[in-house]
Amino acid sequence: MRKLLVSIVLIALFYAGFILIAPKFFGFPETRRAVNPIPESAQITYETVHFPSTQHPIQLTGWWMPAENARGVIILVHGFRGQREIPRFGGVAFARQLIGAGYSVLSFDLRNHGDSDASPDGELVIADLPRDLSGALDWVAAKQPDLPIGVIGLSLGGDVVIRTAAHDSRIAAIVTVDGAFEPVAASFNFMVRERGIPAPLARQLVWSMQYVHRIWPDESALDIGKRLDGRKLLLIHNEADPVSPASGARKLKAALPDAELWITPPPPADHPLMRNAGRQGSHVLSYLLYPEAFVEKVLNFFDQRLAYTAHS
Repeated sequence: MRKLLVSIVLIALFYAGFILIAPKFFGFPETRRAVNPIPESAQITYETVHFPSTQHPIQLTGWWMPAENARGVIILVHGFRGQREIPRFGGVAFARQLIGAGYSVLSFDLRNHGDSDASPDGELVIADLPRDLSGALDWVAAKQPDLPIGVIGLSLGGDVVIRTAAHDSRIAAIVTVDGAFEPVAASFNFMVRERGIPAPLARQLVWSMQYVHRIWPDESALDIGKRLDGRKLLLIHNEADPVSPASGARKLKAALPDAELWITPPPPADHPLMRNAGRQGSHVLSYLLYPEAFVEKVLNFFDQRLAYTAHS
């Protein structure tokens, strides 16, 4: 009986410790990635800028890439463990296409990422990230007060964009790429695929992050997004994305008939990009997989929405 009691206590202590260390699989130590300067071959004029989050005293770092005679500004918001270069997505190449189409671009590091400050306690709390995007909007509004603003959010950045747009009308057009609208599922998939954590343990980690550490807000980006003006939304999602399920984008489209939804086809297994895609598979790769169609779709959306905003 005593041995059984000791075993139960040890198991309980192990489980409690496991719950307490959960954020280490999702939080600050894992988010930093070095940022490479834009190469001269990209032919982009840029400057490194710094501005505050609306949650002071956090300072954020970004690249300002102006277009000549700009007709709008696009803010790029990277995903979890990303940074302003967004190399997996092809961020520098895509920024060059936006600039060539007449849009100035601001790409910045969220807190705890790249060269931006960490949050005061070092933890990455999703509910706080919209305050970083709000800081970027403040900076752009001061820099280019007469230009309409569009935002592109990738993966976790899609969640951030939706949450921010719910209370900031300065965002006139939103594009999400494999948006993490169902963060519980996305986090579970990330742990299993990227970290190689067995599924039963991953479920416990996700539970602890949701209910013990409360990393995610009570209201999901999917529920918040359903209250937005659907005409502002272009949802791009790859059908085979193993990290962020395309079901979230479909649910948001079903709730917002005026939103645009483009589900990009699964890439063939022998596609050159997939050889080095790693466990994240096709996640946020739609631009590199289908560059011409992607650029046409995004530019047409911004041309229509931002031109309407500029003249309304």
